Amino acid sequence: MNADAGAPSHAALFTGQGIPSGQLAELRRLATVAVSQAFLADLSCFLVTEVGRLDAALVGRHLAHGLDIATWAKERASTPDLDYLNSPPVALVLTHAVQLAAFRYSWRWRPVSATDGTGFPGVA
Repeated sequence: MNADAGAPSHAALFTGQGIPSGQLAELRRLATVAVSQAFLADLSCFLVTEVGRLDAALVGRHLAHGLDIATWAKERASTPDLDYLNSPPVALVLTHAVQLAAFRYSWRWRPVSATDGTGFPGVA
């Protein structure tokens, strides 16, 4: 721990799971479904806005190609290089985006409960 700031001086991150054959391929598959495509477009707009609020030096150092994941999913030519995609600030966002898009897809096509016919508990 950093005694002065009370914050950890190190952190362990698990990132870069299988780009381009893993999460980027999954992101592209999800982006072919309208509900996931719309979700990714909204998420990309949010991320672009949030990146715009960060310090310019930080963005230049870690997010030089931004986080327009919806465009990366639709247009292979727009996808940044693998070093950028595998960097922790980007790989963590991609991992999260794939998880959220898959959840959004599964929520749309959720299984019907055998007991009440409504799907997930409390959802009509």
